[in-house]
Amino acid sequence: MVISPVRQHHMVLPEISPDSMEPVREIVRILLRMWRMSDLSFVAELGVTELLTNVWKHTPGGYELLIRETPDGVLVGVTDFDDALPAVKEPTEDAECGRGLFLLTQLTEELHTQPLLTGKQVWFRLGHNLPDGEEWREPLLTVQERSARQHRSPTIRSARMQAVPAVRADLPAWLCLASEVEDLFGPMVDDPQFRAAVERNMERGTALCVHAEREMPGGELAGGLLMSVHPPRYEISWLAVGGAWRGRGIGELLVRTALRDLTAGPGTVEVTTFGPEHPGRDARGFYEHLGFAPVLPLSAGGTRQTYRLRLPDL
Repeated sequence: MVISPVRQHHMVLPEISPDSMEPVREIVRILLRMWRMSDLSFVAELGVTELLTNVWKHTPGGYELLIRETPDGVLVGVTDFDDALPAVKEPTEDAECGRGLFLLTQLTEELHTQPLLTGKQVWFRLGHNLPDGEEWREPLLTVQERSARQHRSPTIRSARMQAVPAVRADLPAWLCLASEVEDLFGPMVDDPQFRAAVERNMERGTALCVHAEREMPGGELAGGLLMSVHPPRYEISWLAVGGAWRGRGIGELLVRTALRDLTAGPGTVEVTTFGPEHPGRDARGFYEHLGFAPVLPLSAGGTRQTYRLRLPDL
């Protein structure tokens, strides 16, 4: 039996405003589509908007969003650093506030508030009914995650970097990343076809990125990957890591996340990379380390070669 790792997405939001909520909703929408849970997207987006609106209105700032796959659906939680707990009660007809959280109690399987050493986490669960007699009560944050959040260790923050779906707000940073590797790939930033390809992949959820500092969309990118998905054949059509982030596992994180979230065996994943005499030849060893093997002869001039990885039937 193969046990799949729990899929989750974590975002640190130094600040939030009504204008920044649409990119967050877009990430939720893309994640649920990737996880084949699009039927939960409407309520999940509604719930994220309600929780973020509450903390924006009532807490001083500094928030975290965590979306985690569960056995029957998804858990969504928002953490802030204010100890005051929200009151959830049925609003009166003339009430001017308090309707949102009550509505979530009607639309979700569960809505809970979890006090923390500093602050709190409000989370809700969406999904299909579990078998009779089973309950889902796992807190959204583990003890280790709570400790890391409390201490704000830069080392822990770096270790928690993750590859996530890129959204439209990431396009300027994506083009900036592309400008760093034009010496290897050729002109891209001013190529409308490249820009259109990136935008198409963002819409499909097949553009992955790693944010360098801020985990909000629009920040600097440490790396990015585009994946062509035509089961049972997949292709890594573009992969780049920023110069300041090379040698830190960003490329491997992107590829392994793409293999986990965007592919299904049996099948093959191909990538066309550089020849042994090309300045970018180190990419050959990178793909071989991940299990890819050369399958086609070098192209004319020896500048390119195709590698392939076979996906097992899971």
